[in-house]
Amino acid sequence: MSLGGQLSDEYNPYQPPRSDLTLGSPTARPGPTRGYGIPFTVGDVIGATFRLWAQALGPLLVINLLPVLVGVLGGIALGVTSEIGEGGFDFEQPGSQLSPGLMIGGGLLFLIVLLVLALPALAGSYLILHDEARGLQRRGALQAFGEGFHFFWSIFGSSLLIGLAVIAVFLPVVLGAVIHLGVAILLGLGSLCAATYLGIRWAVVAQAITLEDCGAVDGLTRSSDLVTGRWWPVFGISLLFGLISFGVELVSSGFGLIPGLGVVFELAISVFAAALGSSFGFCLYAGLVHDEGFR
Repeated sequence: MSLGGQLSDEYNPYQPPRSDLTLGSPTARPGPTRGYGIPFTVGDVIGATFRLWAQALGPLLVINLLPVLVGVLGGIALGVTSEIGEGGFDFEQPGSQLSPGLMIGGGLLFLIVLLVLALPALAGSYLILHDEARGLQRRGALQAFGEGFHFFWSIFGSSLLIGLAVIAVFLPVVLGAVIHLGVAILLGLGSLCAATYLGIRWAVVAQAITLEDCGAVDGLTRSSDLVTGRWWPVFGISLLFGLISFGVELVSSGFGLIPGLGVVFELAISVFAAALGSSFGFCLYAGLVHDEGFR
């Protein structure tokens, strides 16, 4: 789909058919077959999140297992190497401490590997959920993961642009710190509000890139278009889901205190949480698309 909500003449396998998704059409009428059939209400979005998560749980767990495994084990490895670099481990052999350059290089390599695995897994999760929501023959986890690489650079590019925007938003805080601590605090609060505004406005960038097969800049614009006039509801639904997820993870994390099973439970909780997060992201996007034609 091209920028500004105009449907392309080319067939897009990731996009709901024209008969169900008439973006911006003034003649669009409410109906259960529009889009993904998920109205943009708190109950519908949250309810569909858990429903689709449960229905597609198997492939969602499989597709998220590898990036989460790398993330958890890589985090542990970085923690150990930082201890070694600080001399926290008493080795008898000289030169056993790691140099700062080696630690930084290892951290960058870990980040690259994690991104290469996580971004296609995220896109693949949206494709799996798309199939489930549309009642199509569902892709397998490996197929979806492979197709997810098609969107890697677009999602990576949009993430980079978002990161640069957030850095720019917080630059005044650094300047304020030079003037006075009180000024820095006030600017920090303003920057935090601005970053939150941008984060909500770009909440469905990866979903738009994957499900509408658009580029990084078009994905940012598409997300902004969908959220326009719906910023506070999107913020509220996202906050509610965040609180629910935090509560579930907080309760579940108690199992991680069992001796010898901490890492196993942390991995399991992280995989389930990643699958649930992708389900919420998809349902939030689906609700906004459903609501778009009625504004």
